[in-house]
Amino acid sequence: MVQTELTVAQALPGGVFEGMVEVSGGAHRARVGYVALILCAKVHGSYLDFHRVDAVTGFTLNPGTHHTFAVTCDVPWEAPPTLEGTEIGLRTELEIAFAVDRSDLDPVHISPTPAQRHILDCMGAMGFQMVTAKLERGTLQGVPQSLPFYQEIEYLPGPAHERQLRKLSVTFVGSDERLHVVVELDRKVTPLADRDVFGHFAVNPASLEKYDWSALLESWLAGLA
Repeated sequence: MVQTELTVAQALPGGVFEGMVEVSGGAHRARVGYVALILCAKVHGSYLDFHRVDAVTGFTLNPGTHHTFAVTCDVPWEAPPTLEGTEIGLRTELEIAFAVDRSDLDPVHISPTPAQRHILDCMGAMGFQMVTAKLERGTLQGVPQSLPFYQEIEYLPGPAHERQLRKLSVTFVGSDERLHVVVELDRKVTPLADRDVFGHFAVNPASLEKYDWSALLESWLAGLA
């Protein structure tokens, strides 16, 4: 039996989850091959693994004994923030006697980075209302994405844009040096025009506060109109 108790269950991309793993012995002596921590995300109803850390190496587990280990799991820079509609979990995987136990799954919370939070706050200030943040399988073109899914943060337009847009979605693909922001617009246009329009912005997360994201997005929207 394996169980993880998290002491740090909330982290930023680039941060670390921390906890204690307890492995309990049964009626017979057994060989534990490893204990791994796996970050997974719920995509279309089922959890998809996206990051793995080998936390504990092999050891012998005697009957009725308990072993406790301090463990950590780093959070990839690309990991999506846990917004409304997004579920992230930390799974503990135990290999014992050549069988694998993956039953222990704990919810964790990934907070937006300061740069992501800045953009989310600007979206709200512009009158856009967040509806959901869903995960989609696949990759985005032109973006250095490594995860097998991406997050679409969907918004409804406010009064200033509701005549022009049906909805808008934002996707973050981050690293420690660059934040890629993909914006998709669902426009209200004639049948002869393209309804979906994509924009790709690459920003330095360390200096994003120096730039007026609202003005940049408003200028882009005006150009499309």
